Amino acid sequence: MPQENDVYWDELGVAWRALPPDEGLVASRLGSSLRWQGALVRAGAWAGYPAGALGLALGGWCLWLGWSAHAWNFLARGGALCAAALVLLAAAHALQTGLEGESRSLREMLELATLRSQRLARAAGLGCGALAMLAAGGLAGYALRVRFASAAKVSPIEDLLALAIAGVGLAWIWSSQVRALGKYRHLAHALFAEDGPGGA
Repeated sequence: MPQENDVYWDELGVAWRALPPDEGLVASRLGSSLRWQGALVRAGAWAGYPAGALGLALGGWCLWLGWSAHAWNFLARGGALCAAALVLLAAAHALQTGLEGESRSLREMLELATLRSQRLARAAGLGCGALAMLAAGGLAGYALRVRFASAAKVSPIEDLLALAIAGVGLAWIWSSQVRALGKYRHLAHALFAEDGPGGA
């Protein structure tokens, strides 16, 4: 908590002192943040597992089709699908931890909010990586088909645009959670720095 001598003097010679955070206001805002985080975490975890399983199945089918028909474009797409599916499963697993825990005290609410922000940022980063793998695999498959077979009838532009839109959304989630993580850590330091790691 701020002390009496925690004074900042600006260039005009004016003294500024930080006020202690209003714990009631912090708890109220944290409650709404936890509800929003909980919705994101549950949606990501519940969607990630079936999406990852479906991606593995489609990737395996593309690999088998490409190997049996000597279609290199299917091999490239199948490999990208399998890699992206594994990344999605890792992201869902990262979010699974954020589903656990109940918040009672302000310290517990801050700890849970911090944990969820960490997991959401990690999952969003993994999701961006999965989208990049899908884009690379799609482009590689398109190039291989043009090189070794007839020109593809469907342009990859629409798929790349959809992946780019999804990537922007995931990047926004990552950025917002990184900013929130900094705020939660600052609040925890301001409220509980004197208590130590085992304080109440």
